[in-house]
Amino acid sequence: IAASRPIDVIESLAPRPVYLVHCIDDAFISISHMDQLILLVNPVGTWKIPGCKHAFGYNAATEEYNQKAIAFFDEYLK
Repeated sequence: IAASRPIDVIESLAPRPVYLVHCIDDAFISISHMDQLILLVNPVGTWKIPGCKHAFGYNAATEEYNQKAIAFFDEYLK
């Protein structure tokens, strides 16, 4: 996991839709990493979750997280 570098492969996902989610207060991976990814792809959506730390976005906003994920899948997985 430590060797993974999304920035090196995100462009290869095209033309598949990309939805980016990141916790604003993540102390392990800076929110600026998401901003760098956004510059490389044209995501169909982004969500910077306030008030959560690394990997706890689902716990911080469970209902909204589920709604956004389901909406993305409903729209793009047909």
